[in-house]
Amino acid sequence: MNLPVEIYTAEAVRQIDSNAINKLGIAGYTLMRRAAQAALDSAIEHFPGAERWQIVCGAGNNAGDGYVLARLASQQGIAVSVLALTDPAKLQGDAATAYKDFDAAGGAIGHWHGELDAAAELLVDG
Repeated sequence: MNLPVEIYTAEAVRQIDSNAINKLGIAGYTLMRRAAQAALDSAIEHFPGAERWQIVCGAGNNAGDGYVLARLASQQGIAVSVLALTDPAKLQGDAATAYKDFDAAGGAIGHWHGELDAAAELLVDG
């Protein structure tokens, strides 16, 4: 799969998401799952030897994208460590759903203590 090379501003992405949700009737969590699947496919294509990933999850829907990606990557047999910059209990909406699904699938998180996983072969900002 070839992804488009266009770069969008944060505001443009919010508008695209809003149109997909409000005009096309696509659920926000469905968009999140599709984005995570596309990210997984792209990462596997471009970094096929990366067997150990670290996904950093902040707050908001980007964190949700990260938790969905972590769950999907783990299901593919990739060793994934998740670093939570925000307490997942504070997540709301689709991001909270994404964390709950990640947790239900056996996902575990670490908390920021000033260092990333030096053994990670791929670092993802979620």
